[in-house]
Amino acid sequence: MWIKVILAIILAFELQNLDGCPTSSPPVRTRVQPTKRLGCIDQNGNKVARCTTRLDPRECPTGCSNDQLGWDCSTQKPYTRDLYTLVCNSILAEDCLTYIDSSQSTCTPCCRVRGCEGSAQMKTCAYIPHDDICPHHTIGCPLDDIKTTLLFFERKKMKCSLDEDCNTIMDVSGDIANSGVNCWGTPRPKKQKTYCCNNRNVITKVPICEDAPPSTAGIKKITLKIKNEDCGLDVWFGLDDCGGRNIKLKFSIDPDKGSEYCSVEEKPHLWKNHYATWTGDQLKGCEGMNLDQVYWYTTVSIETSEPNDKFGIQLIQIKMHDNTIYEVLGVESIDQFPSNTGNPRRFQLKKV
Repeated sequence: MWIKVILAIILAFELQNLDGCPTSSPPVRTRVQPTKRLGCIDQNGNKVARCTTRLDPRECPTGCSNDQLGWDCSTQKPYTRDLYTLVCNSILAEDCLTYIDSSQSTCTPCCRVRGCEGSAQMKTCAYIPHDDICPHHTIGCPLDDIKTTLLFFERKKMKCSLDEDCNTIMDVSGDIANSGVNCWGTPRPKKQKTYCCNNRNVITKVPICEDAPPSTAGIKKITLKIKNEDCGLDVWFGLDDCGGRNIKLKFSIDPDKGSEYCSVEEKPHLWKNHYATWTGDQLKGCEGMNLDQVYWYTTVSIETSEPNDKFGIQLIQIKMHDNTIYEVLGVESIDQFPSNTGNPRRFQLKKV
């Protein structure tokens, strides 16, 4: 009897819930699909390192030229949405349209010029890299140390200028990523300029001015010693061929710190059990490199244009102007250079 009463009460309660307000249900979660910023790519899907320029504000009213046209694109993928600016090497719009159609992207035309607001018809590209113009502030020639020379007898339909938004200049070309220089086409030939850096104490690819003061910091001398080991006999002359030709050292800075590098002058030939040294102008753009600030994320590679040479390195030592010594770690553990893979090995630095 009591069992029937209890069941009747439960049934009445359930019917009351159905007739009254509906019971609450858990909220539906909407998954936000992540987006991926790719910067600039070309019509073959390759990354474009430098794809923007910054005009002199007086040039903005001229509009967006064909060579600065881009396309802001969005490509839907199963788990992400790619955002990028499409840059076509050809000025023919058909080439870009072919890529857009094949990649199933949604794209709108835009202008790859920074510093100009664009127009109602052509906006400034939104998916361009954060900055592909200025170098990292720890490298390059400071703007105040740049000397500009006007070439009265050299005219081209192009105009270049130093980017005033940058702290330093790394290269004189407007086509190189993070050079600090902007170049753009002009309808009439313009007088060209050349630049040099009046500071030997910096890392830069800008040519050093001939009358620049002597370096008071940076690298003073690099010493390299070839191992005293036999690498085998030359089949033609019957002599030991352990040595290398056209050898140079390249210093590379971690990409997060500017992705820049410098190379010293090539040595035409290094014999086994002999030393090679680089000083003064032989250090080229590396002369002003202050390793005290960057050595823990700097690597050194040994490069040669002769892949069939065989040589071992016993040591590489770097002496700074303040007499601090750095050594290149691990070079002595490699039996022979160059690398069999064709890719130069990179070695870390140690402060002695």
